[in-house]
Amino acid sequence: MLHGAGFTLKHFVPRHGRKTKSQGTPDRSTGAGPAPCSTKRGVVALEPMVIRTPALLLLAAAAAALGGDDDLGGTKQPDVAKARLDLAHEVNEIILDQKVRIREIKDKHLKLAQKSQAAATKKGDLKLALAWEAFVKELEPRNLAPRAKVQVGAEIPENRATNLTDGVVDTPIASQKYWFGGPRTQKPDWIRFELAEPSVVSQVRMCVPVGTQWYKNGHEPLDYDVLAKIGSKIRNSISVRKGEHPGAKRSEDGQTQWITLEFKERARATEVEFHCSRTSGANFAPAVFELEILGE
Repeated sequence: MLHGAGFTLKHFVPRHGRKTKSQGTPDRSTGAGPAPCSTKRGVVALEPMVIRTPALLLLAAAAAALGGDDDLGGTKQPDVAKARLDLAHEVNEIILDQKVRIREIKDKHLKLAQKSQAAATKKGDLKLALAWEAFVKELEPRNLAPRAKVQVGAEIPENRATNLTDGVVDTPIASQKYWFGGPRTQKPDWIRFELAEPSVVSQVRMCVPVGTQWYKNGHEPLDYDVLAKIGSKIRNSISVRKGEHPGAKRSEDGQTQWITLEFKERARATEVEFHCSRTSGANFAPAVFELEILGE
């Protein structure tokens, strides 16, 4: 069993301005993170992210724990440090391979448990059906979003990014329980989830408005991408254009909907990003009530 070495992670804490605060736009080609921003009122300067995700820092710490100090006599040994990081990445891939296999096994037993639950329900054996139901919940993919560190391109004080993962889906406009970047944000609008550990992601679900039904200015994402990444490398992606969501279930009042996005194959990831370039409200940013990342 490997024990990670201690390390200190320094976070950038945005200053809250009176209006929209922008945190830059991720580089779509490299995924290197937010570009540096000016330090005008309401805007925070961010350095480019290289290897700062919790998962990758944990891997680097684990690699360091496998060997001695690379700083000998005050002289850095970059070759040794690189070798440790290479080792950490290889260990990471093994861990992800195991998680893929575990998810496959759970999915197999999940289908069996669901059939058994249905059979018990049909027979009228409520106690047995409830037992199977509990087992089904244990086997279902976990929501990884609440434990992730969330960063957004912009937010306004009334509609912060914390609403994305609070588990509360309260859709009336007056409740303000949604994330909104502001009326004139730089495109694409984006959200980044730095997962708590290297994970295997199967689905992303989000609750958003429908067209202009919820609000006259729209805010339904129409053109968007969901990216599963390890560091700066995109490992899997889902692209939606013209609002042709692959899976959408509308609420009873027709104003909001849950969109389910499923990767073609289980996506290995340390980060998951959502990029939106167009909504049903012209240049307005999307409104997102809740976003879930389901995986192992």
